[in-house]
Amino acid sequence: MESNNSLMIVAVFAVALSFIGAFMAYNSFSNYNGMLTGFAIEEEGVVNVTISSLSSIEIYSAGGTPDSKVIDWGTGRVAPGPGNFAILSTNGTVTGADGSAPWSAVNGGFLVRNIGNTNVSLSIHATPTAADFIGGSSPSFQYNLSNLEASSCSSWETGIENVYTEFGPTPSSVCTSYGFAEDADELTLDILLKIPSDSKTGQRSSVVTLTYDAVTP
Repeated sequence: MESNNSLMIVAVFAVALSFIGAFMAYNSFSNYNGMLTGFAIEEEGVVNVTISSLSSIEIYSAGGTPDSKVIDWGTGRVAPGPGNFAILSTNGTVTGADGSAPWSAVNGGFLVRNIGNTNVSLSIHATPTAADFIGGSSPSFQYNLSNLEASSCSSWETGIENVYTEFGPTPSSVCTSYGFAEDADELTLDILLKIPSDSKTGQRSSVVTLTYDAVTP
């Protein structure tokens, strides 16, 4: 009888040990379920970067000469006679000049590029304008803006694109959305002069200024 009781105690003890062992094993497996059961373990990291905006344009060619910012027709004069005038433009035109003293043809206006990383609005003016720059009877000093790369300016002011317009002394808006995309960021700015026979003489110069501001997305 005592022997049977001893065996019963040993059996109960063994069963208890089995339960304890199973519980501990379950706990251990739960802690490493990703390794032992194939459950996915996810951990996330964060990458931050702040990119600042830059609004900037450049004239990268003038008069057909890369890296130049000067258009120069050289020396010439209008054909003699009252009311006569000469027309010089950056598309190669030279008309009305005295045959013995013609100006040189210029092929190529100012080439402009948006080198920033924002769209900009663009305005233009010149100092001095025609009356003080050229002088004489009905002089003219004009600009003509057009897209060198399609859609560079996607929003022209009315009547500006590819139309000769007289320079004013203060900034005048010409494009309200000039883009910076690699294949759509270049404009052509052509220049035309009308020089009357009674113009001022000597070397004459005027500064063309492009003013730009970032366009808010």
